[in-house]
Amino acid sequence: MKKVLLLLFVLINLSVAAQIQIKGIIVDGLTNETLIGANIIVQETNSGTATNFDGLYTIIHKGTLPITLMASYLGYKTVELEINSANPSPIKLFSNS
Repeated sequence: MKKVLLLLFVLINLSVAAQIQIKGIIVDGLTNETLIGANIIVQETNSGTATNFDGLYTIIHKGTLPITLMASYLGYKTVELEINSANPSPIKLFSNS
């Protein structure tokens, strides 16, 4: 019974340790105003989120870095970025026009 519990404990710790929390912000490339509701997708997994009222996003990624994020917002050009850290620099989106 102790061996089973030990094995279960080790497996749970390994699955938790493999998660990376990536936090960032999306802003307008010209005005640096935050973009509310911009979409962020992890390209390898197609999982994603949207920015909050402050332009902030948080993604829990089960894997290792680097990853490719795709950021989009209505009326703006979609960008793909390679992310190498859990706290990347602000993502700047520019207008389609």
